Amino acid sequence: KSLAKEEISYARNKCRELFGSDVKFRGPKNILDHYHEHVIRRK
Repeated sequence: KSLAKEEISYARNKCRELFGSDVKFRGPKNILDHYHEHVIRRK
């Protein structure tokens, strides 16, 4: 499944809030995937 650009931006901003830095998508992908699942479920 592909992520919309605004969803990626939102997730990246949230990761910045949560982890204190901009998480690179080539980095801890499992964290981003896990977080994105939460974003989807809460919408």
